[in-house]
Amino acid sequence: MFLHAGDEFFSVGKYLILGALVSSLMQTLIPQSYLTTLGEQPGLSLLVMMAIAFLISARSTSDAFIAQGFTNRFSTGSVMGFMVFGPMMDVKNLLMLMAIYTNF
Repeated sequence: MFLHAGDEFFSVGKYLILGALVSSLMQTLIPQSYLTTLGEQPGLSLLVMMAIAFLISARSTSDAFIAQGFTNRFSTGSVMGFMVFGPMMDVKNLLMLMAIYTNF
């Protein structure tokens, strides 16, 4: 059991480290004023939040925790778009759909 748990930890750990890297890069490289400007525009904020949901491909169980961090910058509708669109369509789903429908 411990060997299996260790193998799982190291196979999934790289994604944890990659996610922490992407998150820290977003926090340091993207100015907060830029996010505030995007969050004030209703249509654009929805599209940005849906694009973020697509790119980070978070699980539906963790979307609420991620979305909570955006509530002070983006409107409620765009945060809800993040929570609905994220589990429905992400990079993994796109690749699977492409493999099925286009013999990718």
